[in-house]
Amino acid sequence: MTDPQASSRHPASSARPHWGAEALWQALVPLLPGLSIEVVQSMGSTNSELTDRLRNASRLPGDRREGRVNDLFPQLLVAIDQTAGRGRLGRHWHSTPGSSLTFSLALPLVRADWSGLSLAVGLAVAEALDPGGRRLGLKWPNDLLLAETDVPDGRAPRLGRKLGGILIESVSVGAQRAAVIGIGINVLPQPAAEADYGTAALTELWPEATPQEALARI
Repeated sequence: MTDPQASSRHPASSARPHWGAEALWQALVPLLPGLSIEVVQSMGSTNSELTDRLRNASRLPGDRREGRVNDLFPQLLVAIDQTAGRGRLGRHWHSTPGSSLTFSLALPLVRADWSGLSLAVGLAVAEALDPGGRRLGLKWPNDLLLAETDVPDGRAPRLGRKLGGILIESVSVGAQRAAVIGIGINVLPQPAAEADYGTAALTELWPEATPQEALARI
């Protein structure tokens, strides 16, 4: 098993040691054997980093475990400050340091796992952050939108401002394939000088939310 703390090349600040990486690892490794978790203080793009790692991955001999395709292990990479996040069609994902949750998860997948992956990820994130789906919903293919107000039971929310986004990329490693799932969530409101009136913050839905707690929920 991989020690999540040993894998950190650039540890988080002492005030937020590893963002609870060890607890997350202990909870997730039964579902994702071989998982490694890394929290870095600053990085350009977590998706780009994991994509590059997979493309440059060397073959590991022996030790076949469940939960991976041959020698590809699941990897979770969290950036406290992501400086060059990417969205669909090359769009830049803007995030204010300390106010956003930005991470990517690399998963080795077989062909059957790809069907409906984007929708499944979006629904899982929405349900984790807004159980019951009263205010948070999806705009195909990759936007998480927050409705302005609660809606009556049984009615879908009228979606408004963007709370987050999802970017899924496919990487081939020899005859194997992996998905790199990037997720960005606006957790805290942006400073007035940087605010975009088309965006929302998770604290509007969950007032006590922090990036660390949002990651734990997801």
